[in-house]
Amino acid sequence: MNVDEWSDRGTERSKSPRSKWGAVYALFFGLVLFFIPQFFLGIVLGLLKAAGFDFLDRIIAGDDIALNFIFVGVAELITLGFLWLVLYVKRASFADLGFMRKGLEKLWYVLPGFGVYFLMTSGLVLLASSFLSEETLQQEQELGFSGAAAPAELVLSFIALVIIAPFVEEMLFRGFVFAGMRRSWGFVPALLVSSTLFAFAHAQINVGIDTFALAIVLGWIYHKTDNLWPSIGLHMLKNLIAFLFVFVIDLPT
Repeated sequence: MNVDEWSDRGTERSKSPRSKWGAVYALFFGLVLFFIPQFFLGIVLGLLKAAGFDFLDRIIAGDDIALNFIFVGVAELITLGFLWLVLYVKRASFADLGFMRKGLEKLWYVLPGFGVYFLMTSGLVLLASSFLSEETLQQEQELGFSGAAAPAELVLSFIALVIIAPFVEEMLFRGFVFAGMRRSWGFVPALLVSSTLFAFAHAQINVGIDTFALAIVLGWIYHKTDNLWPSIGLHMLKNLIAFLFVFVIDLPT
């Protein structure tokens, strides 16, 4: 690569729209984008329940997998729509979150990244066991698809949990929130704050410990590769393994 090519690469990086939003913008709209779609749909379903429909009860129970899939899909579409809008205000696009064709060879980060995540979450759980009860640490995660059993239900659950959720969450928390915080605060503060927010967003202590460890590794990989695909790959791998243990493998109790 000659001097002119290096210069072009540096110019492209300096013009990256990812540098156009900072921590406050990322923090405020990151929280809005995560909670507003669920809040909005909750209101709609509440109104439908008041009108005599039982959609909300069926979603909470997790028994109607198709309905839960539709709920998740609509919520994620709303999130993506609003994310596009807040990026548009900054003259950015989804591509500027880190979706680059170049650098896909860095997907090799996925497997060692999973190993680091596993060791980190195991250490944090061991540390937490000294001051949290076993009941708290073993609390079952509310996935919304607990009743999935038939093949079609498992397919819908797989798409929602292993494909859609990691894809959208990485766009929001790493590509948008972490990137904006990193611009204003630097790598370490941005990594810690965005990972803490990611943990709190899962609304359970034991799940929060696990997702905090995962977010630390995801953020580090995103920072090292400047590419969102390796982070999405690791997130999908983690959710895939969890999916297999919860829905496919008959674990002894």
